[in-house]
Amino acid sequence: MSQRQNQNPYIWAGCGLLLGVSMAMMIQHTRLGGSKNATAPSPGSPLSRAALSRRMSDPLDGRSSSPSSFNLGPSNQDPASPKKFQNLRPDPHTASHSFSPLIGTIREISNRPDGAPILVVGIAGGSGSGKTTLAQAIYTALGRENNVTFISHDSYYKDLSSWTMAQREQQNFDHPNSLDTDLLVGHIEQLRSGSSVLIPNYDFSTHSRTAEKTVARPRRVILVEGILIFTEPRLTELLDVKIFVDTESDVRLIRRVTRDCQERGRSLDQVLDQYMRTVRPMHNEFVEPSKRQADIIVPVGINSVALSLITDHLKTALVEATGVQYLKTPFDEENKRERGAMSREVSAERLDLMNE
Repeated sequence: MSQRQNQNPYIWAGCGLLLGVSMAMMIQHTRLGGSKNATAPSPGSPLSRAALSRRMSDPLDGRSSSPSSFNLGPSNQDPASPKKFQNLRPDPHTASHSFSPLIGTIREISNRPDGAPILVVGIAGGSGSGKTTLAQAIYTALGRENNVTFISHDSYYKDLSSWTMAQREQQNFDHPNSLDTDLLVGHIEQLRSGSSVLIPNYDFSTHSRTAEKTVARPRRVILVEGILIFTEPRLTELLDVKIFVDTESDVRLIRRVTRDCQERGRSLDQVLDQYMRTVRPMHNEFVEPSKRQADIIVPVGINSVALSLITDHLKTALVEATGVQYLKTPFDEENKRERGAMSREVSAERLDLMNE
């Protein structure tokens, strides 16, 4: 029997799964008439309100932006669902009332003993669920570096530079012990106290940290994302708002294959082997149960309606907690230009009427 025929049967099963799911998603996508060309906004890049609406209408799993296609809370059948948010729906007339427990929780930051009115938001979900896309969208919507410090738990993977490459490839990167969460907890505490920190820079292609570090400064919002941030009690206690992005396993697998092959230098064989060996079992053991810790669960991704509900209430909570009546966002300058253009058009029309 040839070496090709001796390959892990999971590889062939995974390829068949990818092909079948891809075809099903394309058929569903065609029925919905949507576009899958939208990409997630990267931190620091300017993005208009209209562009954000177009991108977030379908950034995660190609579904319609109609409110009937998703909800902001788990189904009643989900035993892991937080009861206080089981019927949360993005109805524009009623959804704001459903956030009242969340707003009450956020308001408590104004009464902290340390007196630090800094809001810490955590976004978790399985690998490939779309949590980074949601985190980057919130980062942009709340004003980027003007108001938000963005931290990824992935930056805190332990340095394996002293290991051989073979040893590194066998490491279980989906277990909580693979991350230096103590360092992350310390950094969040320092940021809340008003001090800047140096965030490690992790190279996924070599499974090691580089010499470079990123300076993170304290701002009004600390946004933390990662698959395991709800599994560590010390970290969970620091999160004022906890959002879980819940996406189907086959969709997450497709995204992981695409990401790891294109961005992290992995082969298809390596990605599928890691998925069956560690990603899937660790998701079932740690990530899925951690959904119980969430204040908000986004079951089928995120779009402009859900994003607006989340960011609007975060802005309201920040104003109430800090007393600052205006939260600058990247949309302000665009709105100012639009108002100026409208004013010039009105003036031109009036001038034309006067000249007639």
